[in-house]
Amino acid sequence: MTKEEQEASTWNQIRQNNQKIKLIGVDLNHGFFMGYDLSGADLRSSDLTEAMLDDANLQKANLSEANLTGTSFCDTDLREAKLINAKLCDADFCGANLSGANFHKANLSNADLSEDVDFSAVNLSKANLSGANLSGADLAGVDLSGANLCKADLRDADLTDANLRNTKFKKTNLVGAIMPDDCS
Repeated sequence: MTKEEQEASTWNQIRQNNQKIKLIGVDLNHGFFMGYDLSGADLRSSDLTEAMLDDANLQKANLSEANLTGTSFCDTDLREAKLINAKLCDADFCGANLSGANFHKANLSNADLSEDVDFSAVNLSKANLSGANLSGADLAGVDLSGANLCKADLRDADLTDANLRNTKFKKTNLVGAIMPDDCS
């Protein structure tokens, strides 16, 4: 077991006895939290710039207004997490479970959301997804109302039944994308 795996295991054992984690406004940039259980944690307004959160459990965590620029969320559980107004520029979400997460007004510019990401019941209303990679994403039924998808890559994405009211698509790559029936 690596040192990092031992630290995560120790943290997760301690965590079983202390369910409430409040780290509001804390500087955790470049932190290594791979495999950590941060479910339900209150990390509002914290700085997690370029942190490693791969394989972490952030289910129902509150990351609203946090700086998560360049953070890696590969295979991370973000079900029902709050990321309202969060800064997620250049973040990597490969294999992440975002089911039910709230990204209202979040900045996901240039983020990679292309590989096996679960978007079921995700709120991306008024999110900035400019330049984001959403190629092949299953966005069926997702709320993208008022979102900025300018210069985003939506090749082969499924937007069936997605809410696209007032969504911006300037210079967006929609080659092969499945659009909602009400889009003309």
